[in-house]
Amino acid sequence: MKTSGIAALKMTDMHLPDLRLPDSLRRLLVVIATLLATAAQAQLDLSTFKLTFSDEFDGDKLDTTKWQAPEMPRQGSCRWVASLATVRDGALHLGIRLSDDPVLRYDCAAVRTRKDYDPKQTMFAQRYGYFEARAKLPKNMKSDYWAAFWMMCGNVNNADTRTGIETDIMESFQQAGEPHYGMAFHWNGYGKEHNSTGVKLAPTPELADGEFHRFGLYWDEHVYVAFFDGREVGRTNLLGLGSKDKGKTPSKGPCQKPGYLKLSCEAAAWAGATNQWEKDPAKEDEFVVDSVRAYEGTLPALVAQAIPVQIQIDAAKPTGPLKPIWRFFGADEPNYAYMKHGSELLGELGELKKWPAPWSGTDHQCSSSLLGLILMLVVSLTLSNAAEVSSSVAR
Repeated sequence: MKTSGIAALKMTDMHLPDLRLPDSLRRLLVVIATLLATAAQAQLDLSTFKLTFSDEFDGDKLDTTKWQAPEMPRQGSCRWVASLATVRDGALHLGIRLSDDPVLRYDCAAVRTRKDYDPKQTMFAQRYGYFEARAKLPKNMKSDYWAAFWMMCGNVNNADTRTGIETDIMESFQQAGEPHYGMAFHWNGYGKEHNSTGVKLAPTPELADGEFHRFGLYWDEHVYVAFFDGREVGRTNLLGLGSKDKGKTPSKGPCQKPGYLKLSCEAAAWAGATNQWEKDPAKEDEFVVDSVRAYEGTLPALVAQAIPVQIQIDAAKPTGPLKPIWRFFGADEPNYAYMKHGSELLGELGELKKWPAPWSGTDHQCSSSLLGLILMLVVSLTLSNAAEVSSSVAR
């Protein structure tokens, strides 16, 4: 069943530490923790986006007004064969077959929205927005072949990523470890000056189920954001990444040129668990895609988080006496605040007469995790019930 809807969020049982809290307070904390966990797993909302490209592969042959299935050698170790790109049962099937050729070991398939690398024959390209493919990865995920959903943007031979880049939205490399996929970027051609970088994505254990999943990318002038089944799994502003050795040019930010879409399978000896071909390789496999969509739109909250900010401080230049303009004290250990001596210390601090205004306390490292946020709430509620704490303490 094809759907662009959002998968329901699942909450696991939450166990709060034994803080000897009243039942009502415990229930309140569970509600707050649930809300925080739900917010942390916020799903992608495309309600304000405009659909600009769509193929649901509902026919019985490839729509050649949208895609070209190329015929050509790849990686020096495989070849793209147009006949292996077929449409049936509501999906695009990109076949992978072991060949008899000792050099080009696999016949694979690919489709793209540009003919013969000719910009004048581009059937679809877009700058910025959201791009998504719903697909089922090949069964033999640790083989020497891989599947990919990617874009070619601008002139990839340029050293400046803002004018050209290969954007690999999803690559199914599975040399070892838990099921996962990768997102990568390549620029400055594919010769000696070639540069690249990868983005570490959050775990996606669902890939082990062998079912269809949605692989998406949001892209604007400030940021690339990877989505898996509608949830964010990684992001990068692509500034200063890649190799700096031998005069190579690091990345200078997201590409600002339109890109066309590609879906493909390829094979190479280095892609598997070793740098050699498998001794007993799979003879046949496939990459199945049942929808590809592109949208125009922006996600302002994501953009705001991604804009880099630089602050410069001249420590050798005095400007005057340091005045206590802050209104909080910090502590390294949150548990201390609601213990006997911690409460006494907070009470003593609250008695400070020269402080210009009520102050508040903050526990370092609390906001870095859900448990920390819960502990901050516990500290506040504990202080509100502590005896002989000055009313000047901000709770």
